[in-house]
Amino acid sequence: MSSGPGTASRLYRTEDGCRSWNVVARNQDEDGFWDAFVFADANDGFLLGDPVMGRFVVMDTHDGGMTWSRDESAALRSDHSGEGAFAASNSSLAVTPDGQDIFFGTGGRAGARIFHRRQGVWTWSRVRLGAKVESAGVFSIALRDSVHGVAVGGDFKTPGSGSATAVWTADAGASWHPARTEPGGYRSSVSWDAELRAWVTVGPNGTDISRDDGSTWQSVDKGNWNASSLPWVCGPNGRLAKLTGAP
Repeated sequence: MSSGPGTASRLYRTEDGCRSWNVVARNQDEDGFWDAFVFADANDGFLLGDPVMGRFVVMDTHDGGMTWSRDESAALRSDHSGEGAFAASNSSLAVTPDGQDIFFGTGGRAGARIFHRRQGVWTWSRVRLGAKVESAGVFSIALRDSVHGVAVGGDFKTPGSGSATAVWTADAGASWHPARTEPGGYRSSVSWDAELRAWVTVGPNGTDISRDDGSTWQSVDKGNWNASSLPWVCGPNGRLAKLTGAP
């Protein structure tokens, strides 16, 4: 996926091991902006875009990304103060491993929210991730199973602030709780590492790890990272690193 205003947001597909790519979808909303997409399996995928005409864009595919249908639920209404999603790490949208539930996080002057769709029905929860400003909110959300999940974020304009940077759920998103010991600043990506049996989150001032499902976090390094697809993380200017172990 590429992100940008209008048709600059596109989806590409490869069927030859990345040697060539074909455009399968372009954003036809002039005021739209695609933020993230995720697949539950080879066929079923979901896409998230910023609000158009006051409603978040959520689309589904069930044929591997060849065709997409839009969710027209009125429950996807955005806050009039300028609520939006963040595209920093392609992880403001998440799906449970069984593909039954999808979640996405938002931010803005009204504060952060986490939306949840279960069996076609949308609900949402207000969470505290960063202050109530345009640059703050949920930047990344991930699920390790059908009930346990973590969301991280904060304010990307104040990356050193370690306040209100992570929340967790143990009841499939029915409730979200702030971390008792938080990551050391704004975090833009979080992932579950099955080998370590731990959560790992990254941001511009470091990496943190949690072994108790997001309740407490411990610093791992002070590197500048933007996104993760464990064991890999990436940062500015093409910087890459591989996670090989953690305390």
